[in-house]
Amino acid sequence: MSPESDESSPPPETMFEPTSIDELLELTAFLRADEAARQAFERVGVHGDFTPEEVNVIARMLADFVARRNWRASDRKPTTFAHDFCGAVPFPPLDSTRDPLLLNLAVTLARWIGDGAISGVDDSEARAFLEDRFFQRAGDRSGILTTKATADEVMWMARGLMANSAYWDVVKEVVKRGEFAGIDDDLLRDVVTPLEDAITAKYGLINRGHLGVHSLLRAIAMGKIDSLESPEAWESIRARKMFARD
Repeated sequence: MSPESDESSPPPETMFEPTSIDELLELTAFLRADEAARQAFERVGVHGDFTPEEVNVIARMLADFVARRNWRASDRKPTTFAHDFCGAVPFPPLDSTRDPLLLNLAVTLARWIGDGAISGVDDSEARAFLEDRFFQRAGDRSGILTTKATADEVMWMARGLMANSAYWDVVKEVVKRGEFAGIDDDLLRDVVTPLEDAITAKYGLINRGHLGVHSLLRAIAMGKIDSLESPEAWESIRARKMFARD
């Protein structure tokens, strides 16, 4: 049997066509033009979470935009994710010829605009926002050139994950076995990684390097740091010069 027909061989990498900043701005404007989607962006703002109904509304708008641009190929194998980001992140069709992770940055920008943090897609800050988070992957198994996160971004992630009982329970249980105890493979696959990836996509931090969030939460669970609101928490983040910009 040839390698191509070996069922145990992984499928070939899905390759992506390049997407520009201007196209992401156009997608953001398209999403906000829909009344239901716009209301969802204004309700959740930067830090809130979509309801399942809102995820479906925005996902339909993404699919509509992709179809209008002819960015979908019927014979294309869908991009594969190890999980569905816990159903919390609206994505364009996974058989899109454009990188779904990159297109999702338009959703993040729409959240910021809905919150009033950026005035609109014509604001120079909107372009700067996308440029800071922009990346180009040749395919779904390609790496992403990373940039350092800010201390605020790390704290956003930490607060969101600590507020999730499933994630926080894993952290508390792991540290009972020691500061450097490993996480069970099943929990890592089914709980930790999906939740971390979902909140990374929520804030549009796909191109960031190692965020160090999990180690910060371990320190809190062990009592080494009182809380995320303590000066020690911020000092812990900023002390990691390899990972944080400020």
